[in-house]
Amino acid sequence: MDSPGSRDYLCAGEYLGYRLLELGVTHVFNVPGDFNLPLLDSLAKVPGLTLVNTCNELNSAYAADGFARATGGLGCCVTTFLVGALSAINGVAASYAEEIPVLSIVGVPSTRQYQGMCSLHHTLGNAEDMSQEVDCYRPVTCYQTILRSFTDARYLIDKALTKALKQRKPVLLEVCRDIPMEPHSSFGLRPPLMTPFALPRTVSDPAALEAAGAAVQRFFAGKKMPLIVAGRRVRTCQDALLKFASAVGWGLLVQHDAKGMFPEDHPSFIGCYFPGFSSPASIAHCYKAADAIFFVGTHFNEMNFGSPPDEALEQRSVVAYKQHVLVGHTDAFNGVATEELLLHLAGRLEPSSSSSSSSSSSSSSGGILQLFKALPSDPPAFPHDPNFTAPPGVPLTLSYVYDQVQQQLLAGDEAMAVMVDTSDSMLRTHTMKLPEGTPYELQIFAGNIGWATPAGLGFSLAQQRAGRRLLVCQGDGGLQMTAGEIGNYARCGSNAIIILVNNNGYLIERYLSPIPDSGYNYLPSWDYSKVAEGMCNSSGKYKVFKVTTEAQACAAIAAAKQLRGHFVFIEVVVDKRDAAPGAAALRQGFVSRHFSNIEGYRHLNLPGSTNANSTLTGGGLGGLTDTLAAGEVRSGMPAHAAGSSSCLPATAAAAEAAAAAAAAAAAALDARCSAAGAAPAGGGNGGGGVVVGETGRAAGAAGSSDGSRRSRLGLLPCKRHAEGPPEQGEQE
Repeated sequence: MDSPGSRDYLCAGEYLGYRLLELGVTHVFNVPGDFNLPLLDSLAKVPGLTLVNTCNELNSAYAADGFARATGGLGCCVTTFLVGALSAINGVAASYAEEIPVLSIVGVPSTRQYQGMCSLHHTLGNAEDMSQEVDCYRPVTCYQTILRSFTDARYLIDKALTKALKQRKPVLLEVCRDIPMEPHSSFGLRPPLMTPFALPRTVSDPAALEAAGAAVQRFFAGKKMPLIVAGRRVRTCQDALLKFASAVGWGLLVQHDAKGMFPEDHPSFIGCYFPGFSSPASIAHCYKAADAIFFVGTHFNEMNFGSPPDEALEQRSVVAYKQHVLVGHTDAFNGVATEELLLHLAGRLEPSSSSSSSSSSSSSSGGILQLFKALPSDPPAFPHDPNFTAPPGVPLTLSYVYDQVQQQLLAGDEAMAVMVDTSDSMLRTHTMKLPEGTPYELQIFAGNIGWATPAGLGFSLAQQRAGRRLLVCQGDGGLQMTAGEIGNYARCGSNAIIILVNNNGYLIERYLSPIPDSGYNYLPSWDYSKVAEGMCNSSGKYKVFKVTTEAQACAAIAAAKQLRGHFVFIEVVVDKRDAAPGAAALRQGFVSRHFSNIEGYRHLNLPGSTNANSTLTGGGLGGLTDTLAAGEVRSGMPAHAAGSSSCLPATAAAAEAAAAAAAAAAAALDARCSAAGAAPAGGGNGGGGVVVGETGRAAGAAGSSDGSRRSRLGLLPCKRHAEGPPEQGEQE
């Protein structure tokens, strides 16, 4: 038998590709560059592995994150040296924060160029140091390595994959340009007969597991109102959590970032715990009433939990995460896997007697469920703010849109998944009722605006093979950051549905900002439906809708449901004030905590301000807006005359002079208005007042139109196009 020739062996890129396929990675998201071309060409040789060219490297990283979320396994992106890798690093960092395993592969200079230390393009110009990229990635990856020899390349590939999957964190794998296309005996023969990839299973220390289990049993013994709270880290042990909850029968809450990770039709399920916004309001009551809480996979951060746990909470809780268990305020155990602990406890803790006929809600271990059922199912009471409430009589509200999503898309016979961007939608969708097995994804901790559209591409391509369709809830502000991937949905055959909320800029930032109508919260006004139509550009099957009324929204969502083989993009045009019911409460709490006592804001009398000499005479945000319109200098910008299109910062001297002139003119006009019996320029909520620009002339009645008010505040005009009939575009 002839000995095999060099061409009979796999090359490094092929070996990597077959390993990825073995781990369930069917799509690799990439942007080509001269340093990674041999790597991409070698990966393209692997049957069943699809390379998806994204519009930029950040979107590649987001898409890989979405793919990993969909499969519960690994995601993969490929970029080029430094200029590409640094563009992707924010997406990789978000995956690190959210504990999503992503393999970030970067094509780097050849082994000779590394040894020669020559100055190369795409670098930072330091010929003596080629490690700048690794230095940048070290804080946002759990492992970094480079393939620059054939002797250890196979070992390093397997080690990188093991690190990513075991630690649930991203890994950086650099590949020298002259490595991936060269066949080598270390990678095995074609066709591949590789040793199966074996991911070491995390096993608890038996003694620690037994000790922790006993301590947890003692802790919950005699407790009448136990409660389970599950967080996003249960992603890897959902089956064990289900078995545990079914065995003990306690009430269970999921944090916002764990929604969809526990079946909502399970007898133990109470709802989504989102401090201050939980609906019904009885959820918060049950959380406070619990005399013992089992936190499983939770991540305590201000976005999903509010304030850090205090000593009182620690004393009534058990916290289990990965290899650690904290019992009460004193006992701690290491080397105990959460999954094994849950299974260990399922047969040892006393089951709930929630079906007890006792009239006392605390008479049994099932007391939380009894209490929840006995309490009213009313939503929480939120303060009303007309500046963040859709005006009466508008043709379309987001509440109506999400009601239709619930009724038509999430109550039908098609398996769905939901992905929500960092936006106002986070305060709306956590109350949705999800059918069993419906994934729900958001990036609440890292919080990158614009993540959902490219991440949805990766998620959709992974889940579509399993017959599951994705719904993406995306705001217009976020879409402008990552819109380039819209065309890839149609090109790659995705049947996802994107609901694009067009509310004229960063709504969530407007109600978090100390000065909501600042120019930085507005964007150029795109015609999003035409943007989507242009990006799809007759590629694949797709349908585009633009809706401005309830009838159009209902019809578009119904059509999307029927078009199961199409990518569907629905632009929903709503009033810029159409915020979630909890927006005013979030604003009051956020502004009070972070801005009210900053010296530069004290004169605005923000919520929680201690300044008694405020110049803000009106109530709510309307009064604040009118005060600014009367001549306040805002964010380094003077008040501008009506119709001005400039929002560039003026020099400090010019700003002070403009403010002084405007204030003097406003004072003079106020005096004339008072003499005539009219309202002053800065008073109230804008009713009946007049506003003076830099020249001192009247700019029009306060509150007369959104466009004129924004012009008075020195903002770029951002008018909507005249609304016509719903627009549609499609390609079969």
